[in-house]
Amino acid sequence: MIESQIDDMSGEEFGFVMETLLNQSGILDVYYTSIQMKKNRPGVLLTVLAKNELREKVVSFILRSTTTFGVRYYPVNRTVIERQFKSIETPYGWVQYKIGTLDNQVVKATPEYDQVKEIAIQRGLPITELMKELKEIGRKLTLDT
Repeated sequence: MIESQIDDMSGEEFGFVMETLLNQSGILDVYYTSIQMKKNRPGVLLTVLAKNELREKVVSFILRSTTTFGVRYYPVNRTVIERQFKSIETPYGWVQYKIGTLDNQVVKATPEYDQVKEIAIQRGLPITELMKELKEIGRKLTLDT
């Protein structure tokens, strides 16, 4: 986990930092958290979850590409479920699902957002209702599906 508090960058600059980091192999996640800094200033906590061998590269990038003067890093443990992608036939056509398994059982099945968005636009459907319906289909999946 690599973190830095920043209070003097624009949204566009933050966007560039996130996009650049996420395009690097070995970066597992990048996110921002709104924080309150000293002198009652609003700020942003930049958090990067990366493989340990990338630490120095990521730290160097953050120090060079942001306004921060310091970076913290520390090891974290992480547990993930097995993931696979499958196309499932639905009433709206074939939809790609990300399927998570634990102990040989499907515990999560989420339709890919970009496809759901496209279906909603093409058919003029509310995305919340469409997502709800497609998630319900996902709840019924098994490893044999």
